[in-house]
Amino acid sequence: MWVPSTAFFLPDEIQDRIGERITGLAVLDLAEARARITLVCPDGVVRHNALDHPVYPKLVVARARLRRPVS
Repeated sequence: MWVPSTAFFLPDEIQDRIGERITGLAVLDLAEARARITLVCPDGVVRHNALDHPVYPKLVVARARLRRPVS
């Protein structure tokens, strides 16, 4: 199961888009014969670009190197 991040997202340049990018949480309700998943995006949740974190610029450089054509 793929669930949303609670705070951060990676932009399309770094991670291929596999659906809508939301920030929130998933609530998994298990009952005897069923499972129900509800995506919750509370008001006021702030989405942070992971590349703004001081560690992630190194990831950007590494990803750019991987995308260069081999000569």
